Amino acid sequence: MRKPRGRHRSQGRRREFLGLLVALFCLTACVPQELPPWFPDLSGVLPSAATSTPPPEPTPTTELPPTPTVTPTPSSSVVTLSFWVPDILDPSSPATGASGLAAQVSRFDIASSGVAVGLQVKKGTGPGGLYALLLTAHDVAPSVVPDLLVLNQDDLVSAAQEGLIQPLDDHLPADSGYFPAALSAVSTEEGLWAFPYVAQAEQMAYSPVLTPTAPITWTSVLSQGLSLVLPGAPPDGLAGDALLSMYVGEGGRVVDDRGQPALDRDALRQVYASLLDLIAVGLLDPAQVLALPDTESCWQVLLDGEAQLAPVSISTYWNTRPDTASLPDPEATSEPPQAVVHPTWVPTASGAPVTIMRTWGLAVTTDDPVRMEASLDLIRWLVSAQHMADLTSSSVVDPTRRPVVETWALPAQAEAFVIELLSNSVAPPSGGAEEIVRRALQAGLSALLQGDVLSADAAASLALSDLRR
Repeated sequence: MRKPRGRHRSQGRRREFLGLLVALFCLTACVPQELPPWFPDLSGVLPSAATSTPPPEPTPTTELPPTPTVTPTPSSSVVTLSFWVPDILDPSSPATGASGLAAQVSRFDIASSGVAVGLQVKKGTGPGGLYALLLTAHDVAPSVVPDLLVLNQDDLVSAAQEGLIQPLDDHLPADSGYFPAALSAVSTEEGLWAFPYVAQAEQMAYSPVLTPTAPITWTSVLSQGLSLVLPGAPPDGLAGDALLSMYVGEGGRVVDDRGQPALDRDALRQVYASLLDLIAVGLLDPAQVLALPDTESCWQVLLDGEAQLAPVSISTYWNTRPDTASLPDPEATSEPPQAVVHPTWVPTASGAPVTIMRTWGLAVTTDDPVRMEASLDLIRWLVSAQHMADLTSSSVVDPTRRPVVETWALPAQAEAFVIELLSNSVAPPSGGAEEIVRRALQAGLSALLQGDVLSADAAASLALSDLRR
């Protein structure tokens, strides 16, 4: 049993913590300007609209490695692993699309024959979330600490610093094919702390006005006359990933050499000037954008034909692609047809691909050799290309490995798009820097949309002032 850290607590205080912990667990659900060569020819293989119809089961386009094997457990005993996952992977919630996770765990139980896995769903972040529960349990009830769990990248770093998870440097295969941003998100100077499991990232989508040429530069957006929407009214006042990607794509920093929040005036000016150019020619409607709270609302505006360029999560775009034969017949319904859309990434001056990737990693807490080996067997099972492809091709999360995208069974040009974008992804600002940077970016955008500032330089100055407050 691990010894509690910190000073000795009174028995009454201990009972209060235990009572809170038990209540939390009881409420938790448990369940068993040169375009890339592939751009011009995408029109025949891309989605026309979102649909609630589940996508077909992926068919591997490359030869897959054999199904992962598991280490046999002595028949005299069964190892029962406790496995915590965030609510974005809740197998029982239709909203997550992660129902296949429970089936994968069940098949592992059968294949291992000596290991049983208790899968428990917890709140992903914040008070009462996975990390908070892990930290509390480590202090007051070590017996309920899970053997392994899925944590977001910030919580993984905190858990490593607190000594709550085990280093995994010796267990990650060298040829795993993880995208650089995913791998760096679960690593520190001290080593590797998790297997990158799933991610969340955005791309852009556009509905061509003239010809389907991907608008990867601001010049292209203007020349094609594509109206742009972004989340202009986020409830928390924080810029969305699209705006942050535009800024990073212009070479802007998010932290300085000391790890403190930072923004660069030149990069800010470039982004705000490009948005002002769109406003000036009627391709960005401030009133429309100020009514959009999030990426989902922007995506719907695009599908409704009320804009031609909008951000969308990668999972939403590729996991909702319908078969063209199943599209509604415009003459047989009173509903207006939805816009035909194509994939792209955020426009920048250079047109280089960029997106923000948020990574969730599979970490091990137990230091018992038998339980740790069983936990690693489960992790290897879950991160096989086929299992990760099955999960990400139907859920709200995205791949962290190139072999997983290759197992999605996309057309070659579409597969190349996803791989190129995720290969050029970057992690969001870490820890407390993210909120400060996003709030400052949004402050500059809001000032432009509301007419409080009339120049890109003034918007940049306002963002920098907000950053320093």
